[in-house]
Amino acid sequence: TCQAKDSALVMVKKLELLSKTDINCRNGNTGQIKIGAGKEWNYPLQFSLNNGTYQADSTFNNLTAGNYTVIIRDAANCIDSIAITLLQAYPDLIQTTTTVAASCSGNADGNITVNASGGDLIYQYSIDGLTYVSTNIFPVKQGVYSIIVRDNNGCNINTGNITIPLNNTLTVDAGINDTICEGTSRQLNAVSLATGYAWAPTTGLANSGVSNPVASPVTTTRYVVTASLGICTRKDSVTLFVNQAPIADAGKDVTICFGASATLQGSGAIEYSWTPSTFLSSTSIAQPVSQRPKNNIDYYLKVIDSKGCYSLKLDTVKVNVTPAVKLFAGND
Repeated sequence: TCQAKDSALVMVKKLELLSKTDINCRNGNTGQIKIGAGKEWNYPLQFSLNNGTYQADSTFNNLTAGNYTVIIRDAANCIDSIAITLLQAYPDLIQTTTTVAASCSGNADGNITVNASGGDLIYQYSIDGLTYVSTNIFPVKQGVYSIIVRDNNGCNINTGNITIPLNNTLTVDAGINDTICEGTSRQLNAVSLATGYAWAPTTGLANSGVSNPVASPVTTTRYVVTASLGICTRKDSVTLFVNQAPIADAGKDVTICFGASATLQGSGAIEYSWTPSTFLSSTSIAQPVSQRPKNNIDYYLKVIDSKGCYSLKLDTVKVNVTPAVKLFAGND
């Protein structure tokens, strides 16, 4: 029997993962995949990631965490693929913050404390996005701030807007409302630990920049005081009700004969005060009698109303006296 032998070489085209780089940061794109192919492939080779555009480079950069499929295609149109998963190499970088309110001094005596965890240990912090420091406590004034936390991989997280309030402990009491008569005054008295005061309106005030100005309003007025201590302010108000002054009316001028009397006709109040007292039957009634004045005389009237308010102006009445007739009966 005759026998003969021959052989055939079957070559398997191999595709292998040379290396992969997982992601350092959440939502980062630092991943990388490198693919290798043996000599058995018909060159040139092309590579595609997740059915994307083919390229000659077998390295894929700037990848995020997830599942990928790399496809190889050679000159003979032979195709193969390999599946790779890129992971997040470090846990999420997270942060918590605590705050202390700022005081009325206006200095940076409030603070923000940032506590970071996750990521790659060794953290740095920045309150301006430019300068990074290792301390996690920031002295601040009143305002809104945002702090960036960065780990050893360069991953970062923003705290978002952090509001530092003002610890305004200032108080002010402008006092109780009061009633005065037109033409009189009251001293206002704001009670506070403030170092500065401003009253408004300034109308009728002797000094609007002190805690206890003298007020002489001509009409009912609500005064508002703004007390200040450092950058802190507080407001309170007090109202002075003003009773209008009565108007004295001494009546019309009168003319009488020498030796006669005249009754004055005062009105406009409940209390009266006449001056001068010469020839008058009384200086404190509405209708006193000027008893036989010898010459012309002017009387002045001041009154007080039922609210105890005085007239601001005197009213005048003139009593005109006709000179006495001179008689002559002739010589003896």
